[in-house]
Amino acid sequence: MIDFESLIEFEESLCIGYLNDHKILLNNLSLKIEHLRSNEEDHIEISLNEEGSEDEEEDDITSIQSNIEIENKDIITELKQTIDLYDITKDEFLTCIDCGNHLNIPILTKPCCISYKEYTQNLLRNKNSLDYKYWLSFIDNPTRTINSLPYLTEFYLKNKLPQNLRSSIWIKLYLLNLNKIPNSINFIFKNFQHSYNLEISNQISKDLKRTFPNLIFFQNQKTIDDLTIVLNLYSNYDLELGYCQGLIFLVGIIYYNLNQSSKLTFFALTNIMEIEKELHEIFTSNKMKSTLNLWFLQFLRILKEVNLEIYEFFKQDFKIMKIFLFQWWLSFLSSHIPYNGSNIINLIMDFCHFQSWKIGIFKLSLGLLIINKELLSNLDFNKDEEIILQFLLNEDKWNSVLKNIDGFFGELLFSWDDNLFLNLPNEFNKFENSLINDDIDNDEIVNKLNPQQRKLPILSSIKAISQIFKQQQPKIYKRERSNTTTSSIISTISTNSSNTSITNNNNSKLSLFSNTFKNFKIDSNNSIYSTQQEIQKDSENLDNEIDLLTIENEKLKNLLRQSYFMINNRNNGIDEFNVKCLSDEIGKVLDV
Repeated sequence: MIDFESLIEFEESLCIGYLNDHKILLNNLSLKIEHLRSNEEDHIEISLNEEGSEDEEEDDITSIQSNIEIENKDIITELKQTIDLYDITKDEFLTCIDCGNHLNIPILTKPCCISYKEYTQNLLRNKNSLDYKYWLSFIDNPTRTINSLPYLTEFYLKNKLPQNLRSSIWIKLYLLNLNKIPNSINFIFKNFQHSYNLEISNQISKDLKRTFPNLIFFQNQKTIDDLTIVLNLYSNYDLELGYCQGLIFLVGIIYYNLNQSSKLTFFALTNIMEIEKELHEIFTSNKMKSTLNLWFLQFLRILKEVNLEIYEFFKQDFKIMKIFLFQWWLSFLSSHIPYNGSNIINLIMDFCHFQSWKIGIFKLSLGLLIINKELLSNLDFNKDEEIILQFLLNEDKWNSVLKNIDGFFGELLFSWDDNLFLNLPNEFNKFENSLINDDIDNDEIVNKLNPQQRKLPILSSIKAISQIFKQQQPKIYKRERSNTTTSSIISTISTNSSNTSITNNNNSKLSLFSNTFKNFKIDSNNSIYSTQQEIQKDSENLDNEIDLLTIENEKLKNLLRQSYFMINNRNNGIDEFNVKCLSDEIGKVLDV
């Protein structure tokens, strides 16, 4: 039995002296409820009219791992099973909160890692704790829990979701009080897996091989096969959007955290895109430019209200701001994350699940600018323009967050009035409209997109390095690659499918993984991302070679980290088995 009395008592204590109507949280929940209701009502007759569908549907549900099935069984037993099934050694995203080492790599384990492992593994073991009581209530009925306990819900979001319960929490946020995937999704999942567009399929296959190359999970064939099905199926289902490379970050993380259920991942993707129309539009080629520009002007209004100093800093050239903001938004801020901070990706997704995606992305973007404000203010915008852009495009922007994850995700992102992000304007003054009507020359974009390829002024480089070095340890400036192997700026394509044909506005060669940006252009009349009729074949081959070398380079860096740790800890005794495993891995890479 759930102890509501103690939960309500704590809820009341949290609201003393802290008035908050939780409009964003409750509005997001309301949209989920309405969408789920209409989704099921519109297609309720599908499974009833199709012969054998009831049995097939039951098979589909039971195919999902037992700890994510939400059946009529004892909720306490279900929660216990979920906690017991969590294996921290298989969680590739989880890093030690103190040293940043990945907890699934035994060789890198330090005393702080062991302590954090024990803490994480034992979360929610105490049935008398308030934490346990809250999440028990949430798993039992998320709609009732959020509506009745909004202060407590925000409290636990600020303190980060429990690692061993994240999958169940996400599933509940998608299914709410249903005990199965809607009939309409079962029908679509069964009937749309055919006649895939060849060009889209090839692009998906290419992108999947170079997504999160440091994580073994995303190199497994089953993962690649399941994500291939989900992305191809969605391109058949959503003819307007088709396939867009930025979706791969979202779909990959959802699949990882939904216990590798491809059907549930597909349902989650359709759920997100259908609830938040504007998010859908920034990935749709014929609406991408206008929607991104709308977001940009709305974001500027918020930034000006929250932090005038940062607004004035970028006012010197808002085109710079558009470049890095568009990259952040089109990759769900997940394309450039430090190796020792991969858990940030889960925290980003947690936050957006509860706050909604557009508002979540806006708050995260605002937070990143504010937390790096001191560093940016030490640079001269006119002289250090390229350094500023490179810093905000690569993984280094997260280093300040890593130094205070709790402060960023638990305090800063909740420090603004909800009303700032609700009822955003759609009409703007003459100056604001002029910011989205600019034409940027091709060469100018190339230089800004790939600053690593240019020779920065020596004085400016030294100045930037010295300022960053003072504020962030270890030195973070000018790493050549991030953990996701993306280049300095995302170049996102949206490939529309219509039956089995494709309309791509000549965008198919552009890739967020590609280093070729010579054809990237923003202009007021064409799609925000356009390219020439054809890109020379040797350029494409060169990109493929660079991608393969980058992935290999990431693997080598990971082996070096492990070797470095082993050498520095040889006096403490090293397990011979670990030495043999590392030697074998190095041998495979060196082919010896």
